[in-house]
Amino acid sequence: MMALNPEIILPLIALATGAFAVFRAIHFQKKSRSLSGQLLEVSGNLESIQHNLQDLQQKYGQSLEFNQNLSDAGITTRLQSSRLSLQAGPNSPEAPERYRYVHRLAGNGMAAEEIASVLSISKHEARQLVTLSRLAQNR
Repeated sequence: MMALNPEIILPLIALATGAFAVFRAIHFQKKSRSLSGQLLEVSGNLESIQHNLQDLQQKYGQSLEFNQNLSDAGITTRLQSSRLSLQAGPNSPEAPERYRYVHRLAGNGMAAEEIASVLSISKHEARQLVTLSRLAQNR
């Protein structure tokens, strides 16, 4: 049987080990680049998600504010309507009296917006009443 010369085997083992180490280093370098690319992609996605979350939080805040304002307006309307109905009484002729007030105020040169403020009615209603008052006056 042929004996293996230790002078040849040791360099061959060293060469094989070196080649294996180089192969593994190249493999790990490729894997590292791949993972680095995936990390960049995930970081970009995370930034996009954070931006979307901030937008949604802002919209949610605006929605809450709108709902609160809407609720406040509803409460105000109910309170004003109750106050006006109590002031008018059950059998009071509210509408004709309001027309007379509008007619007098418009006759004194008041604008519809000012009349709305004085009578606690909407500007739109005041404009309509002023228009009706002028039409009635032209008859």
